[in-house]
Amino acid sequence: MLVQDVNDPDTFFVLSFWDSIEDVAAWEGSADFQERFASAIRPFTVGTTTVSLCQIVSAAGLDASILEGVTHD
Repeated sequence: MLVQDVNDPDTFFVLSFWDSIEDVAAWEGSADFQERFASAIRPFTVGTTTVSLCQIVSAAGLDASILEGVTHD
């Protein structure tokens, strides 16, 4: 999911759910990442990009269906 900051239209976030950090690293090194994801966000990126990996600490008030298949430690 690509989301845009409503207060800063030059700032975007990519929100995705993964089972592990290792799965993210494997995907980032894959041809699929370059062909599908990187090419899709390229028109929205200028200059430096940063990546932050986060974990879910609370899903209170969130529609549970969005987390289907997501594992929690």
